[in-house]
Parts: sequence; C-alpha cells; structure tokens
Amino acid sequence: MPMRLTATVVATLTISFTTVVPKAAAQPAPLEQEDVPVVVDSGPLVNTTDKRATIFSEVIEVPDASWIRLTFDQALLGGAGSVLRITGLQDNVRQHHTARTLQQWRYTSAYFNGNAVRVELIADPGADPGLIQISHVIVGPPDGAIKVSQCGPTDDRLPSDDPRVARSIPVGCTAWMISDDANCFITAGHCFSPNGMQICEFNVPLSSSNGSLNHPPPSDQYPIDLTSVQFVNGGIGNDWCYFGCFANTETGLTAFQTQGEAFDLAATPPPVQGQTIRITGHGTDTSPSTWNQIQQTHTGPYISFSGSHVSYQVDTTGGNSGSPVINDDTGEAIGVHTHGGCNSGGGANNGTGSNNGGLQNALDDPQGICVPMPGLAFGFPDGLPEFLNPAGDSLTVQITGANGGSLEPGTATLHYEIGGGFQTALMQDLGDDLFEATFPSTTCGTLVQLYFSAETSTAELVRNPLLAPSVVYNALSGFPRETESAVALDVETHLGVTQVFCPVGDLDGDGLVTINDMLILLEEWGECQEPCPPSCAADLDGDCNVGIVDFLLLLANWS
Repeated sequence: MPMRLTATVVATLTISFTTVVPKAAAQPAPLEQEDVPVVVDSGPLVNTTDKRATIFSEVIEVPDASWIRLTFDQALLGGAGSVLRITGLQDNVRQHHTARTLQQWRYTSAYFNGNAVRVELIADPGADPGLIQISHVIVGPPDGAIKVSQCGPTDDRLPSDDPRVARSIPVGCTAWMISDDANCFITAGHCFSPNGMQICEFNVPLSSSNGSLNHPPPSDQYPIDLTSVQFVNGGIGNDWCYFGCFANTETGLTAFQTQGEAFDLAATPPPVQGQTIRITGHGTDTSPSTWNQIQQTHTGPYISFSGSHVSYQVDTTGGNSGSPVINDDTGEAIGVHTHGGCNSGGGANNGTGSNNGGLQNALDDPQGICVPMPGLAFGFPDGLPEFLNPAGDSLTVQITGANGGSLEPGTATLHYEIGGGFQTALMQDLGDDLFEATFPSTTCGTLVQLYFSAETSTAELVRNPLLAPSVVYNALSGFPRETESAVALDVETHLGVTQVFCPVGDLDGDGLVTINDMLILLEEWGECQEPCPPSCAADLDGDCNVGIVDFLLLLANWS
C-alpha cells in the first residue's frame, strides 16, 4: 500500500443547473448548482516514511465552474493525527478536516471559489491505512434568478458589514446570531431542510461580475448542527427556526468567538410608535451584479404589529428570508423577516415577531450544540465518596474556568440533604483552584444527597451535576466494610439496597461510641420490651436484655 501523490481529475461541466428549494419558501434565493461526476479513489494508503507526510494528493478541476464543493463517498483518515487538507486553488485558502469535523460537516467540504481544489491526506508514520473516494462534486453556475420585494420604485439597499449576520447556504437565506447562552442562530422556518441549510458563511465577499456567488475562506464557514434545529414553517407570523453551528475547522472557534457580537432579542415587538426598522441580509441583486447575495441593509417605517406578525416598509429581495427585523431605535431584534409584500407602489414586507410562542419555547429548551456550555468546570482530585464518616467528613473539589468563564471568589458552595431539605455551606478556598467541602456529623446509615455550585464573574450560576438539584450525587453515612465491631444496615439508595456498616455501641448514630451512647444504654438497662428484637437498640449481644455484656461491648468500642 504505497503512498500516492499528485494527480489531476478534470470533470466536464454541463450547463444544466438545479436549485435547492425549501418546501414552502417565501423569500429565499437557493444556490443554483449541479452535481458533476468525478472519479477519485486513492485506494488504501499508508505512510511508509519515518516522519509525518502527505500520502495522497489530487487536484479536482471542473472547467467553467464558479465555485466547487466536495462530497466524500468515503474518507478514512487512518489515525487520530491524520488530517484531510483541501486547498482552493483560486484563492489559495485551505480547510483541514479531522475524523470528527468530517462528521460535523456530513462528509463535505467548505465552498471554494473557482473551478479547482487540491485534496491531500496527511498521516503519521505507522498510522492505519487511509482512503479517499469521491464520485461527484457540487459546482456553482454563472448566474441566478432575482425575486424582488422592494417597497417603491427603487432598490435602496446598500452593502453592510454587520458581524452578527450570516449567509445560509445552499438554501440561500440569511441567519443571525443572538445573545442566548450559546450564541445560537435564528432564521426563517421555511429556510430549513436538512439538505438545504448546511453552512453559515460570514464576511461574504463581492460576487463575480456576472452575479455568481463568491465564498469566504473556510475559516469563515460554520457547519449547522442538525440536532440543534427547532423550526416551524407555518406562514406569516409563525415562521421561525432556531439552531446552532459547530466550531470552525481552521480556527477551532465558534462563530461568536470570531465575530464578537450577537443580537439582543426583544421579548416582544413594541407597539407601533413611529420606530424605524432595519433589515440586514443576503438578498439577491443585479444592480450591480457584484452585490448579489452579499450583505446589504436598508431602513424604513414600522407599519404594524398584531399577534406575532410584524410588517414594515423596508426593501428586501429573495435571500433576505431569515434576516433580523431590527428596531433601529434600540438596536434590538424584534423578529425574523420571512415574506415579501412590497411592490413598486408600496405595500409592506412581513415577518414573525420575537414574541411567537413556539420560538420562545424553543429558546427555553435549546437542543444540540445550543445547550449552553457552563462557564465553570468541576473536578474531584480524590474522587467522589461512596461513604461519609458519620462523625463528619470532607472532600476536595476543583473549580476552574471553562468556555470563557472565570470563578467569582466566595461563591463555591456545597449543598447537602440529610433530612428536611437541602442545606448549604460555603467551601474553604485552599488555593490553586482547590476547595474543601465539609460535611457535618450525620446519623450512621443516612443517605446523604449532595451537589455543588459556584458563580462566574458574570453571575452565571453553574451547578454540578449540571441538572442539580433534579440530579444529585449520593453517599452513605457509615463504613463500607464489616469489622469485628460493626453492625450492618441495609439502606435504600437510587441504585437499590446498599449495605453500610456502623460501629457496635454507636447508639446515637454519629459514628462514634461516646458518653452519649453510654447514657442511652443505661436508660434502656434491663429486660427489653416485646417484641424483641427490635425494641432494644442497646441490646448489643441480642439476648433481649440490656446488661453487663452490652456495657462491656460498648466500652470495648469506645472512640
């Protein structure tokens, strides 16, 4: 299985393009594209050298294509350190795939401008065999159709560079980041289909002179997490989609970490009181063609708000579907643009208000990558205890910043329940991100429920376990194994019945045998009441009589 290096595959482009159209589109502008057959088959390859090396390299070229995107039939990288490198030859930009990112991108590449890319497989010595197979690629056409919904005789949109707004492809819509905990995205519900909405592109460059789209480098392209998508395509006033994107293959950063800004989403659109509305998005354009589906913006009057339907006189075209409806007076997004309605004589365009009940429910119940990542991480250097000393115990907790968060001093807290509800105790700061959680004395045989919490410097409360107090840790007050001076108790836990051992003579259940236990024994001195057992806790030898033998057993186990 030798290494195979540079070759070139040239495919023929037939001008017969199709469009990816959502089921009930209102104002998308789907990318016109064609599947072009190619033959790329590396066969199984290994790195036979003694250092990291390129074991496969091939150029795929489709003459006259305006852009190209790869789809992999098979991509076996062969090892944890192996990388699939794709280079767009027109712009000399690269995308690097690992086995994990290939899955996130659903075994496709980024969009590359021009008609040719180089595919390379890079592997370590001794890595398992790698294999690359491609039977078709997706390429872009020279031009696309324009769907206009401008409010008046002229299109007054102008190029803009709002870092919060992205182009969603191949469906040809607009999407935008919001300031929820995970900085996820909103677009129109009719924009979503698993094959239609795949990538969000930021910092989109000018299109070609004939209107064909150009794409930003792979470092500005983010694959959509299908498990995060929640949407409704229910027409005007009920058309929304909430979703998230994976981190970038080249930078390892999320879109928000790179772009740095997100929209605040209003709980509800305001009453109409003369506000100015702004629509920013990636609509189609022919004047000039280089503005086709780049980011443009326009403002106009706020017309109406009823139920969860908003309308406004702001120019849009196909491709603006999913754009934020921005209250320009406050900067808040108050809805998502979904449908046209304007014409050369006026009219109004339409969107779904941010107060839509389904959208609000989705925001309260994020899925997939939109589930917020906590700003703190908890660790237990000595592990979590299965048993706690009834006389009192402690454990070491490590708390560190995560996902951009940092710990607010004085907030590390132990929560424990030993009967009567959860109680709290601040943990002692030991330095070096370590804290001591101290438990009070407990009755031997008690099931102790516990969890931990702390706040970030931005007042985010993080619990461990994450779903506490619905999900908690459990420990038993007592000892894990029998000794000559221990009695076994069966305790019901979340895992069933667990046996715990307590010291013989520990009559008050504090894990110690002390004067208090002696006083209990003296109070029960004499013959036990019926039924015996279990009437006499102080009957340590089990003869249904509290006497000198029991007294001597207690003294023998004195703490």
